[in-house]
Amino acid sequence: TFYGCISLTSITIPKGVTSIGDSAFFDCSSLMSITIPNGVTSIGDSAFYNCSSLMDIIIPEGVTSIGNQVFCGCNNLISVVISESVTSIGTSAFSGCSSLMDITIPKSLIIIGEYAFYSCSSLTSITIPNGVTTIGEYAFYSCNSLTSITIPDGITNVGDYTFNNCSGLMSIVISANINSIGKNAFLGCNNLCQVINNSNIQLTIGSESNGYLAYYAKIIIDKDGNKTYLDENSGFELTDTQDGFCFMREKTNAPYKLIAYTGSDDFVTLPLEFNGQGYDIYEMRGVKNVIIPNGMIK
Repeated sequence: TFYGCISLTSITIPKGVTSIGDSAFFDCSSLMSITIPNGVTSIGDSAFYNCSSLMDIIIPEGVTSIGNQVFCGCNNLISVVISESVTSIGTSAFSGCSSLMDITIPKSLIIIGEYAFYSCSSLTSITIPNGVTTIGEYAFYSCNSLTSITIPDGITNVGDYTFNNCSGLMSIVISANINSIGKNAFLGCNNLCQVINNSNIQLTIGSESNGYLAYYAKIIIDKDGNKTYLDENSGFELTDTQDGFCFMREKTNAPYKLIAYTGSDDFVTLPLEFNGQGYDIYEMRGVKNVIIPNGMIK
């Protein structure tokens, strides 16, 4: 309908419209704002493809699925709110949305398609509801600002390359129902600190099996709460705290280094000391906002 209207900056869709067709606003690269009325129940494939000026969108109640490539290439899209009626997110729906930082995923969601959030490099967090049963291959490929992810109970298989190159991941929680992990699913997650493994899959730190899930890990916690740390032969001693701080030091009584935060708090207060002594901070990852407590000295 408005395919290639590159000068269109805004539009109001009237009440009474129930469907937005395939490619309706394809390549409307100047479109900055659009309100989708509550009567809309379907949004077609590529409907807002390459609307590169669009900054936020609300998917209203009544829409049951987000089609393939709907917002693909919307590289200035920052915020997305998806209503509780949506059950599926299509292939490449948000692929290349490199500015997307915040997205509200409804509890009604069942399917996340292949490449759905491919290269959403600014996405810092996402909560996948327990009702999701399918996460497609490459779904979160190169989401390298993600710091933690929990695979929900409804998932039994992690597909090929699903979280490949998520280099910011610090903590991964694997549900009890996972029975297989696809090819290279976690390859490139080279800053991974902790894996909480609630499944029956046997993980070994440094192993390339199970999609490289444990290859980069420094700490693995199994379903019984037992912890395995990076092998002593690595030349480092690792330990973690109940509030999510991970410390490392060389064996020669060197000072501890704070290397990661695996908790979920947005604001993190640094500990005054660790094991009765000061510590260095070394490339600490997984933290968004730091509070320096009173009494800390240089």
